[in-house]
Amino acid sequence: MKENYKQRKNIGVLGGTRFIGHHLLWALHNRGHKIHIFNRGITKLPGSIPPNIKLTYGDRNHPSDLKHFFKNKFDAVIDLSGYSLHHVEPIARKYRQYIKHYIFCSTTSVYSLPLPLKFKESKSRTKVPDTYGWNKSRIEDFLFEIHKRTKWPITILRPHGVFGKYDASLLSYVFYRLRNSVPILFQNKNNKKINFLYVKDLVNAFLLAMNNSKSYGKVYNVAGDDITSQKEYIEMCGKIAKKNPIFYNFDNNKYNKYNKADIGLEWPKYNLVADNSRIKHDLRLRFTPM
Repeated sequence: MKENYKQRKNIGVLGGTRFIGHHLLWALHNRGHKIHIFNRGITKLPGSIPPNIKLTYGDRNHPSDLKHFFKNKFDAVIDLSGYSLHHVEPIARKYRQYIKHYIFCSTTSVYSLPLPLKFKESKSRTKVPDTYGWNKSRIEDFLFEIHKRTKWPITILRPHGVFGKYDASLLSYVFYRLRNSVPILFQNKNNKKINFLYVKDLVNAFLLAMNNSKSYGKVYNVAGDDITSQKEYIEMCGKIAKKNPIFYNFDNNKYNKYNKADIGLEWPKYNLVADNSRIKHDLRLRFTPM
């Protein structure tokens, strides 16, 4: 990854002690940046965090807590924990003069379903109220409106199917069954495609966007290059584990009926393949092969 900065920076991270944030903190630390975290301090850490990190405890549902965090000025703030408009609006309206660049972690759940293969950032977004994707979409609209009106530098990333250490996602289910020679539930009528994202590639996206004027006012899908189906995914894991998968075929309708019991590996009901050409062109981000 080509670095787009040279000097040490003061970076604020909202959230940052779970999965994605944990990897991000170490990446920032290893590049010599000063790091200041804002979170509630109630989540069990997946591992040790870098030394000399400044921490402000607070709850974003209580905007007055933010005043302690924004006694500082930041070269960039990376927001990993903004889930509702009331989490982000106080920052943009009251504290943006303390932030040179605001990077918001959104999601590809903002898009309306079904999706075309390799959907671009311009694809229409969900209008289903009070959903995770709808809430993130409202935040996006608000940030773009602020950027258009004030020229405040903002960047929005839409991660897609993130996996990696501390959150293996579907992989843990597959490898457990491979190791123990347990049949893997296989939706034999579902040949939908998806492209996953390795967590360290997402971290690199944050780093490449940070204080990079090419990213200002932009939104980016962040998803890997490799497109896979459920069967290909399981077979790939089998090759890695040197185990032949035992497939148990089942009817999708019956699976959906009993899915509330969490009987196994759920695969998307629609193609979920995000186009990543914009971020590769603008920020020269390169993705780790599956």
